[in-house]
Amino acid sequence: MEEFVYHRVPNNMEGTIIYPLNVLKNEKPNLYEEYVKKYSERKEILNVRIKPLNCFWNDVIFFSPVHPNEILRELEKVGFSKYPTSRWFKIPLSKLEIKDLAVNISRDKFELFKLEMLNKINFLPEQTKTYYQTCFEHNKQPLILAYAPHLLYKGVLDISDLEVIEV
Repeated sequence: MEEFVYHRVPNNMEGTIIYPLNVLKNEKPNLYEEYVKKYSERKEILNVRIKPLNCFWNDVIFFSPVHPNEILRELEKVGFSKYPTSRWFKIPLSKLEIKDLAVNISRDKFELFKLEMLNKINFLPEQTKTYYQTCFEHNKQPLILAYAPHLLYKGVLDISDLEVIEV
């Protein structure tokens, strides 16, 4: 059975390749300036070293092992009933080089990804759900994948033949 991970379709997507931020900086500087803004209040994270892949935070593409429908369900469950529709690339794991994937254990702790890990990380943890609730109570827009596991990919991704799902 094919396993999938997900990547939110970026605003103003150009072309058919998803690049890590450091590559995007040279390939499409205008998009880099737009996408790096989401780190404006947490710039230090860009210097986090991902030791298993021998690179930095902005040298990888981030994927969610959690299906976007689960994310939306949890947001709605705490009260975000008018959460904006979003589009996501549905990426077969077979399209990625497993040796170039790591999983975050915490913000600054990573380990190489193994396929058997997927069933242990493809759901939202309680910490994410609690965070959603807190954001709703304080009328704050949440980072939808805060505290959730991520797969980090050291490479680029051709998205020309990928399915896009809308949630």
